[in-house]
Amino acid sequence: MNIVFLFFLSACMENDNTTETTTKPTPVEQQAPPAKATKKKPPPPPKEISSPFVGNWTSPSCGERKYERQLFLYKNKKLKIRDLVSPCPPDKKCVWSGIHTFNGAWKPAGDNIKVKYSNVKEDLEASLPTSFQWEQTGPAELDGVTPCVYTPQPKAKNAAKKDDVKKDTVK
Repeated sequence: MNIVFLFFLSACMENDNTTETTTKPTPVEQQAPPAKATKKKPPPPPKEISSPFVGNWTSPSCGERKYERQLFLYKNKKLKIRDLVSPCPPDKKCVWSGIHTFNGAWKPAGDNIKVKYSNVKEDLEASLPTSFQWEQTGPAELDGVTPCVYTPQPKAKNAAKKDDVKKDTVK
């Protein structure tokens, strides 16, 4: 039995030394953990800007326009124009005030600003300025060759809001 055992042992040894059929395990490529789904943040709201155009302005009749126009340019790039076509005299009650209000937005365009109106009838939009340039004391719209220069308007408490409540907005 010893011999057989040795034989068996030698057979096992020969088998181990002569052929090496085992292959080394291939290394597993480690993948990066899946990226966490990132939620895209919405862009920040437009910043309020500082501009010499921002403020409350008024222009008396000018060129073809035979009535006063008030211009309200806000820091958040919104605008309001009020045409005082046939305003109600102070201390009187009127059925129709004749004040047309237009809303929109403005954006800087070099030394000028461009304006875009919302919900304005085509026939009325043609009478509205599409841009303003800066003159020495304030914004100006061009009516032909004559610039209609606006001057600062004193802030009247809730004056713009009061007229809007009357539902005299033209759309």
